[in-house]
Amino acid sequence: MIRVAKPGASIYLSDESAAFQEKTPIGSFMPKAETGVYDPPVNLISDSMLNCKTYELWDSLFWMVSFEKPE
Repeated sequence: MIRVAKPGASIYLSDESAAFQEKTPIGSFMPKAETGVYDPPVNLISDSMLNCKTYELWDSLFWMVSFEKPE
């Protein structure tokens, strides 16, 4: 995503959290939370990106990460 985004573009990533796996009926079919598969991948975002923020959404059932590509 970063490679093809225009300079100055905002990028958003979102997915379900460990709480989704624990609190919803469909969660029993998903990988176990202790594997780390529900953690926001902030460690994979380059340090050169700007304004990196992490949010919890919908009663912490989902997360979102936003950041900007430098110009």
